[in-house]
Amino acid sequence: MGERPLRECSEGELDVMERACWSVILDDMMPMSDQLERMRIHPDRIPALDREARDDLKRSMRHLSDTRWRLISICSWVRRFNKLGDGPVGPPPRANKVRWGGPSSVVGERLEAVYSLVRAGSVSASHAEIRAAFEAWLRAHPDALVERIRVQRGFHASMIVNEFVQCRIRDADADLGEHLVATGLLRVRDIAPPPAVGVVVPFAELAAYEDRLVEAEKRARGQQLGVWRGSTKLKHELMAQAKRALDQEEPERAIESLREVVAMELADESVWLMLGEAHELLGDTEAALDAFDHALAEGPSARAIEAKTKCLEYNEGTDAAIEFLRSQFRPAERAEFEMGRYYQRNRRPRLALSHFRRAMELLIEGHDIRFDARNEVMVDDGFRELDDVVVQRVAEAIRRTMQCHSFFDEDDADTFRLSSMVISLGRQQLLRAGRPPELAEAGDAPCRLTRAELLIDRGELDAAERDVDAAARLIEAGLSKWHDHIVELRRRQIAEARAK
Repeated sequence: MGERPLRECSEGELDVMERACWSVILDDMMPMSDQLERMRIHPDRIPALDREARDDLKRSMRHLSDTRWRLISICSWVRRFNKLGDGPVGPPPRANKVRWGGPSSVVGERLEAVYSLVRAGSVSASHAEIRAAFEAWLRAHPDALVERIRVQRGFHASMIVNEFVQCRIRDADADLGEHLVATGLLRVRDIAPPPAVGVVVPFAELAAYEDRLVEAEKRARGQQLGVWRGSTKLKHELMAQAKRALDQEEPERAIESLREVVAMELADESVWLMLGEAHELLGDTEAALDAFDHALAEGPSARAIEAKTKCLEYNEGTDAAIEFLRSQFRPAERAEFEMGRYYQRNRRPRLALSHFRRAMELLIEGHDIRFDARNEVMVDDGFRELDDVVVQRVAEAIRRTMQCHSFFDEDDADTFRLSSMVISLGRQQLLRAGRPPELAEAGDAPCRLTRAELLIDRGELDAAERDVDAAARLIEAGLSKWHDHIVELRRRQIAEARAK
């Protein structure tokens, strides 16, 4: 490609470049500077990016401590940038292009910019109220612009996986965030602050903006608007009182504080869950279940489902808990899997095993996935047509079954079979993701290490060593975490077995 800018490269050319990069990475013999020179890749050679974007790319490269991944990351960054077009470096879009999408809203159809309403977590006002104010403000300010703050990236296994622009929306001196605070729909601590890095507006202007937010909140609180209405006590103060009361095993005082929050119409999932816990401590099962139902009505989160399941199991028996869990999840294999997770979290591995095994069987039968005598998945037309998410679910169900099964040490042969099945599925997942065959062959690091332990016990040390080396390759490539210490343990076990 010579000196041609990467920004002008086609998808096919980037593919070829990534493969070439992989050959250099796997060789692992060439210094980083020589790799960059050989591949003719450097941020300064991408003239289509403005200076700020080039500097940002350089910073992202410095964050990757493992230099073997930097070449791939540059290609991945450019590939993603090509898909986004001129989103991050183009002119600020009109605010009338913003679509409501909850606490964070999307600008345009290409998901290239996200207007962040809130800092993190939930807000006290309902989304419906915020949405109404959000859309009314946009209608009243048709010329408002989305002001770019920064390009933000997420990383997975040292690869850039997303990009978006965090924004503010304003029209001359009118600011949407300030309006939402002034009407009592958000508090200052809810607002997502512009970050310190990559800010494209003067710091003094940001400081003045924050001062205006504080003044707007004081006015809203004084007039008891929005989240400030109904009581002079703040919701978080009442919640803190309730938590202290529960810690001191005084559920009556906790209920008193939480009912005040409910009366203020500020109850969210966390309030209802705490209220249910307090009623459980008092032995009032009916009131506890009612509170958990209110929490579920806020959105059936895992916390709310687990809280009600525990309450049912303790007070009405396992059958009632299982019936409730099954009602929360469809299809049947999802229900079985979630029940397995519930029992696994609650340290009841035998019950977890039965549900994980049933989920595994339903998934394999339902999607007609077949394994040969060597526990290798049979890659036929039906398997090729399966969605990646389905393959991941099957692998996870088998992995959980293996984890619970190995807990009892009942049948090493079955643990060996299950780990081999996960390795085979992991291999296919890596190949689908475009990983090199030499790396994809490893399949799944945790299952390789589990199988290696069984092979050591059998005295098959060469096979165990191959499994450990395969797991190490995945860990070194950044495709598996938290298992490097187990690699060293297995190698010591192999050395000790050879020395005997």
